[in-house]
Amino acid sequence: PSAETAILFARDTPKLALGAALLFAAPRRSVVTLQQRRDPRADGQLGLAAALQNIVERGEAATLDEAQTVLSQRGHAASLQKLVDSGEAATLDEASKLAGQRARAASLQKLVDSGDAATLEEA
Repeated sequence: PSAETAILFARDTPKLALGAALLFAAPRRSVVTLQQRRDPRADGQLGLAAALQNIVERGEAATLDEAQTVLSQRGHAASLQKLVDSGEAATLDEASKLAGQRARAASLQKLVDSGDAATLEEA
């Protein structure tokens, strides 16, 4: 195998990782066949589900939907803190205003890019 190819073993079943897919060697009598399965970690779905479940288990949310809200709020707070840490904003309040201005500017630019408005002023 090349340096980019990794052989992983789980429960004594050899798996060959290739990009976002896993090839599982499934022994059938004396012949070994390969089955291609999608790796759910490739999309981050497994990590998200685990993060949401952990929030529920810690009692920070009663349902997975509430856990999604908690996780979203944490992400928003982290993005604001990043603006403060980088020096782009002096306070979290200023960071919130800056993030809002950037979101509005992006929305207006999207209107121009899609052809719904000729200029940013028209948008």
